Amino acid sequence: MDLANKKLLLIDEITESGNTLQQILQKLQKIYPKSEFKTAALGVNKDKCKFYPDYFIFFEEGDWIIFPWEKEDFLENKS
Repeated sequence: MDLANKKLLLIDEITESGNTLQQILQKLQKIYPKSEFKTAALGVNKDKCKFYPDYFIFFEEGDWIIFPWEKEDFLENKS
């Protein structure tokens, strides 16, 4: 697949530190320098993130991001 001269959105479900997203973005930018890249994630760990995606839906704090649909299960397992 040729990605040259394209507009591309790189999506990750969770951006904890941002290192993985940043490394993949840099590699793709090197391979396809004329393409335009944007990044997105569902959640960003506010405490640990050093590379923020261009777009994201929510912040989470603490050691682990818990998605809204997992909160009930998480709370049941804690008790």
